[in-house]
Formats: sequence, structure tokens, C-alpha cells
Amino acid sequence: MAEKQYDFTHVPKRQGNSIKWGGLKEKELPMWIAEMDFKIAPEIMTSMEEKLKVAAFGYESVPAEYYKAVADWEEIEHRARPKEDWCVFASGVVPAISAVVRQFTSPGDQILVQEPVYNMFYSVIEGNGRRVISSDLIYENSKYSVNWADLEEKLATLSVRMMVFCNPYNPIGYAWSEEEVKRIAKLCAKHQVLLISDEIHGDLVLTDEDITPAFTVDWDAKNWVVSLISPSKPSTWRRCTRLARLSLTRICAPGLRRAFSWPASGSQTCWLSRQLLPLMKKAMTGSVSSSKCCGTTLLMPGNFWQKKCRK
Repeated sequence: MAEKQYDFTHVPKRQGNSIKWGGLKEKELPMWIAEMDFKIAPEIMTSMEEKLKVAAFGYESVPAEYYKAVADWEEIEHRARPKEDWCVFASGVVPAISAVVRQFTSPGDQILVQEPVYNMFYSVIEGNGRRVISSDLIYENSKYSVNWADLEEKLATLSVRMMVFCNPYNPIGYAWSEEEVKRIAKLCAKHQVLLISDEIHGDLVLTDEDITPAFTVDWDAKNWVVSLISPSKPSTWRRCTRLARLSLTRICAPGLRRAFSWPASGSQTCWLSRQLLPLMKKAMTGSVSSSKCCGTTLLMPGNFWQKKCRK
């Protein structure tokens, strides 16, 4: 079978309310926003056109085929296959980070980032009433690296409940090595800090060294990891997400899957309400049974709340 050929020579003319291209002066180029400018793949266009013919866009469940497609893609592109029941559908990476922040931390908690960092991390953290703490990256010899001593010292701080990590890293354009990803995940597990790994740029790595998805870390750290993946950066899909609620972010949480949605069929996502958090905390500290809560099984790290509620 002949390999399909795609057109990467014709750039569609961006009209309307484009954030990237609107309001530019002559000879200016918008280098500040992560958005492809090739035409969307014809297979996607055909699928969308077929959907548009239905002429109705109500709420729908997520079919099982969706999660299989996610696992297949990760295996093909990154040689790492997540289990399908680890995955949860979400409306976007930033909304997913916001939801995880609200569910697993409390107002006033500290959430760790590594400066320089994507500005929306600050917006999401502070907008939800949490505080940012940074373990700044070291810049030497034209290269950024982790300050490991500083990172561990801050992860050990009792008020630090979560770390928001970016891989590949925005804005420095670096894909962390397998050793670095596993070391960070291991440190988070050691200090009982939930690691949120934003991997939205993972399909844009152009070197021979691929990214290491956070969900591939060793089992002793898996319960403390949430990977966020999406096709919107490499496929010009971001423009399509504005149409008919078509965003396609996945939350891949090996040890926390059931904390995000009802487990009955895996076809519908139902975020746990804030009212459930006290029960979840009590379950983790032994005050109530952790096997059932309001009719749904909660699969949580066994000691997630024990250290983090000790004040």
C-alpha cells in the first residue's frame, strides 16, 4: 500500500478572529503561539463533514474506541501503551489541570512549578486560590537543567501538595530524558506530591530522542502521576476544538482513574464534586471505608492524604 501524501506547501489564509494572525502589521510573524498553519488532515475533515450532516450536537458519551485509539497512538508515536482504563476524557489540558488542582488540593496549598514556565500554569494555580512555589531551572552553557537539591527540598515542604510538570518543556523546547522523568516522579512519590505532567507537545519532538510519558514510570511512583495528552498542537486541531465541543484531551492516571469518573462503563466522565473531598480524605486516613463512597469505587494512593492533612 502506497504511503499517503499530504500537502504541506499551501498555508490556509487565516480569517476572522484568529488570535495568532489577527492585528499583525506588514511583515510581522506571530512566533508566540503554539499553533500549526498547515491544512488539517483530509481524514479529519471528512469525519467532521459527516458529523455536520447530522445537524445536531447534543451531549454524547465517549465510545470505547476512543480510548483504544489513544492507546494505539501513544504506542505508535512514543513506544508506550497506557491501559485503556487509565484514561479519562477532558475538555482541554488547561481545564484538566484546573480540575485536578481543585480535586486534590485545598485553597492556600502550594503547587510547585519550574521557572521559566508556561504562564497559564500560574493562572490556573492562583485562579483556584492556591499558591505557586518555583524550583527554578538552572541555566548554564546555553542549557537548562533541574536544580535537584532545591527541587527535593521544596517537594519535602509540607504545604506543597502538587507539582505541575511540562514534557516537552514549554518554553525551553527540551524533551526530558527517561532518567530525568523517572527521577522527578520518584521524588514526588517519596514526598507524597501529586505529579501532573503536561505532555501536549509530545508529538512535536523532531530529534531521535522521544519523550518519556510520565505514565511509564515505575509502579512505586505510578500512583502519584497524571499525564495530560492531546492531539491539538501537531494537527491544527485547536481550531476545530472551537466547533461543536470537539476538544480531545486525555487524562492518563494509572493510580487515580476512578477518582476522576464513574467506573460503570468508562463511557461517561463525571467529575467528583467538592462535597466528596472530605469523605475521600477520611477514607485515606482510615476514618471511613475506602472501598466505597457514594456508590462508586475510589482508587486512590493509599497514603495520599495522610501526610498532606497533617497540620
